[in-house]
Formats: sequence, C-alpha cells, structure tokens
Amino acid sequence: MTDSQLNMRRRIGEANLLLGNMRLLISATFLLSVFMFIALFRELPLTFLLIWFGAFVVLTCTRIWHFRACLKTSLNEHNIDRTLREFQFFTFVAGALWGTLGYVGVTDENVTISIMILMVLTGIIATATATISHIMPMYLSFILPLLLPTAYKFYSIGEPLYYWISFLILFYLIVSLIGTRRIRKLIKQSFDLRFENLDLIEDLQAQNRKTEEALNKVEQISDAKSSFFAAASHDLRQPLHSLGLFTATLGHSIKDDQQKALLKQVDDSVKTLEELFNAILDISSLDAGTIPVNKSHFELGQQLMSLEREVRSLCEEAGLQCDFDIGEYFVFTDAILLERALRNLVANAIRYTETGTVTVKAEKVKGKIKVSIVDTGKGISDENQQRVFEEYVQLDNPERDRTKGLGLGLSIVQRISSLLNFELIVDSTLGEGTSFIFYLEPGDPTLSNAGNAMFSPADAKLSSMFVLVIDDEEQVRAATEAILLSWKCEVMVAKSSDEAIAQLKEYDYMPDVLISDFRLRNNERGTDAIAGVRQFCGDYLPAIILTGDIAQTSLIEISNAGFPTLHKPCKAAELKALLRAVQGTEKCVNG
Repeated sequence: MTDSQLNMRRRIGEANLLLGNMRLLISATFLLSVFMFIALFRELPLTFLLIWFGAFVVLTCTRIWHFRACLKTSLNEHNIDRTLREFQFFTFVAGALWGTLGYVGVTDENVTISIMILMVLTGIIATATATISHIMPMYLSFILPLLLPTAYKFYSIGEPLYYWISFLILFYLIVSLIGTRRIRKLIKQSFDLRFENLDLIEDLQAQNRKTEEALNKVEQISDAKSSFFAAASHDLRQPLHSLGLFTATLGHSIKDDQQKALLKQVDDSVKTLEELFNAILDISSLDAGTIPVNKSHFELGQQLMSLEREVRSLCEEAGLQCDFDIGEYFVFTDAILLERALRNLVANAIRYTETGTVTVKAEKVKGKIKVSIVDTGKGISDENQQRVFEEYVQLDNPERDRTKGLGLGLSIVQRISSLLNFELIVDSTLGEGTSFIFYLEPGDPTLSNAGNAMFSPADAKLSSMFVLVIDDEEQVRAATEAILLSWKCEVMVAKSSDEAIAQLKEYDYMPDVLISDFRLRNNERGTDAIAGVRQFCGDYLPAIILTGDIAQTSLIEISNAGFPTLHKPCKAAELKALLRAVQGTEKCVNG
C-alpha cells in the first residue's frame, strides 16, 4: 500500500470517528445553549440572547440534517474533502457563537456571570478535545473563535486581575493544543495498527482462499486418481481371476512332468500378482471400514498352527533359523485379522533378514499377552521407523523388486492394529535387527470355541451341484465354468439377470447357488441381479458376490448387502470352500 493510499484510508477513518462523536457534540452544545439562554435571560440584553439562541437552534437543526445525510452516504476518496469542509464550517460557526456569548457576557460589573460563562466555555473545549481534536484544522476552527474573543474581552476591561485571566485563557488554549497532540498520535497509531490488521486479515483470507482452492484441486485429483485406480484395478482383476481359474483347471488334466513344471511357474506368477492385488484390496477394505471385527476367546497356539508351519517352511527356504514359540495362551481378539497381521509381520521379517533367526514369541507380561516378532536383519534407522508404515515405502528396495512385495504389508498391519485397538511398537537397531511388539487382551478358556473345527477346503465335494454364474466378462464366465465343471458341478452362465432368468425358464430347474459379479453392464449391480433371480426362483437361493471392484463405496455397499463375498482374483480353493459352505442350504423351488 502506498503512502497516499494509507493517508486516504486514515482520513476516512478519522472522519468516521468524527461522525461517531458528532451526535454527542451536537447534543451537548445545544443543551448548554438552552441552559445559558435560561441562566442569562435577565442578565444580558434580551435582543442579543434571542438572536444568539435562535442562531443556535438553526445551526443545531442544520447540523442534525447534515449529520443524517452523512450517515446515509459512505465516505470515500471522492467525497471525504467536501464532507470535512462542511463539518469544519459548522464547527466554526458553533465556536463563533460561543465566542460571541463570551465577548458580550463577560463584564467587570457581574463577576458571577463572567465566571459562569468562562466555566461553560472551558467545559465545551474539554468536550471538543475529546471528540474532534484528532482533526486539527477542525479543532482550531472551533476553539480559536470560541476562546480568543473571550480572552480579548477580559484583557480589554483593563484591570490587572483580568489581565491574568486573559493570560490563563491563552495558556489553557496552548495546553489544550499540546494535549491534543498526544491524542492525535495515539489515534493515528490505532488507525495504522487497525489497517495493518485488516491488511493481514485480507492477506490471510486470500491465502485461505488459495489454500482451499489448492485443496479442492488436490481432492479432485485424488478423487480422479482413486476412480481411475479402482476402474483399472477392476479391469485388471478380471483377466487375472480368469487366468488363475484356467491354471487351476489345467492342473487337473496335465500329467506330463515338464508341462506340470511350466504350469507351476505360471501359477507362481499368478499367485504373485494375486498377492499384490489382495494387498491393495486389504488397504481399500480397511479404509472403507467393511472388514467386520469378530472377537472371540481362543488359544493362540492352536489358532496359529498353520501359520507356524508356513513360517517354518518359509524360513527354511530362505536359509534362516525359526523360533516359533506361541505357547498355550488364551487371547480375546479377532483371530482372522490377528493372523493376517502376524503373517504380514513375519513375511516382512523374513524378506529383510539375510542370515540369522526370525523369532515369533508370546509371553504373559503384566496381565497381557505380549506378542513379539524379532529378526536379525539390517534394522531400521530411528528416522525411518515410522515411515515403514506408510504405503508403498520400502527402505531397501530401490529397484522395486516384486519379490519383496509392494510395500503395503506394514501399512495393513498398522490399520489392523487400529481396528483391533492394540498399539504396535517398533524397536530396531541398524545392523542388529528389528522387533515388532504388541499386547493382546487375555482370553477366557471357558468361553473358547476351540472345539468348533473350521471347514477345510480339501473336504469339498461339489459333485452335481447346480451353479448359476452371472458375469458380464466372457473370459471370467468361461474360466468359472471350466473350474466348476472340473469339480463335477452343473453350470449355467449368463451375462445379466434377465438372460439368467430366461435360461432358467427354458431349463425348468432351479440352481443350488448363484455366483454373481457386482458390477455388471447397463449399470446393473450384482445385488440387483441376485434380487431379480431370487424373485423368480425363491428367496432362499444362496448367493455369492464375486467382484473385482475395490472402490470404497462399492465395498461398503457389498458389505451392507450381507452376501458372502470373494474378491477377484480369488484362489480356486477359496471358491471351492465357499461353495461347500453353502452346499447344505435348502434348495429353493420355483415360486
């Protein structure tokens, strides 16, 4: 802001302050004029008093009209000079009227009247000092015509005592002018500080607007990326899911050892891709809040027997020692989520340990079950110990070797720890190894459901089960049909619910189970397709959602629907297990 702009803003501010004080000044001076007219009615010539008071009434009415007009008009650089000149003129007239009263009313014949007039005039100046002294020209135009005639009248009487009164009036005038200097300085500083604050507020508001615009742009970009990522992930999962099912189907028919070896390599590649996609799915599901937490009382060692075998096998392949000592502690938490978190932590430990031992241990400490995963790997520096929980961060994988994962394992573990409400502690020293530690609530053995053995996919017997498959992708339909036929199922495939119902009418036999994709063509949802088929064949038809959609809104919608769900790419064994689980469901009849 330039000096001229600042001066203009200050003048407008001073004028607005004057307007705020003008009502008090007009009211006070008019009431004093009424008082003086009454008090001096018999002491001064009546003609003079009538003219003087009449002039004051006219001036007061004019000032009130002018004041109201100013309130209706916003002060700006175009009208500020004219407005101040008008105020100064009215102020000068008021000061001249009071000065005239002082000149006429002061006499050596009536000392009481003279003293009273002098007291009123000094009081008026005190009021003016408080209300208009911040505008120096206006202040001078008021007090000079007010005091100088009175001072001159005292001097003209010719008495030595009156000389002193005249001198004191002039001294009071000088003191008043000096006193107003400090008032003007304080007011100027207050205006400057106010303008600085206003400028600062405007700058902050401008910065906030820019920040909001930037945040909105970032959110738009993030939403666009999320939409693209979800769509791309869905489209990539479809052929990968089909490839996995075709590979599993080939495994039932290939007998040649060389072909089996080649198929295993293909299957390994498919599994690697599946692991990467499933890690992304875990992140999306955890963020969407669609993973249910089912806490129960169970024995840690028994629950993790399969994980122990897996860990020992992986350590053996990596040339590492394995110390897996869970013990017979009962805990109260979600068994599936806990095993997922432990699997990711152990996989991370094995991946970054070249020699030595990977230890998984549980012990009771201060009434809680302490679980620790310790490795003798490279360790993590202090500044990176929290970064390892960030998505896609891999401290020792600049070449992005896919055998070292995608960098999501620990991020998933952190989300699970928040979901299960336990703190994950990292303790690491460079060159010595890393420990991940967390504490679980102890469980009650009497409430354990350990006797309820879980179903094993290997026990699945699906011969003659009639499965209806609805999917808009031809490859997925073909792959699903092939794997189901290899399990001796009867299969019907369709790309929509209308096509499925038409085929069922022609076939005249109801399915045992319905498998539907979630995102179908023409904006049809899998939940809608299931509802349509159930309306035709009966409400008790078991249904499974098989989807590659990982958008959070879709995950929430699927979760709210309550159907058993598999995410593409899924393993053939997982699909087999889920079909076996619904095999005993009552078969519906055509309603």
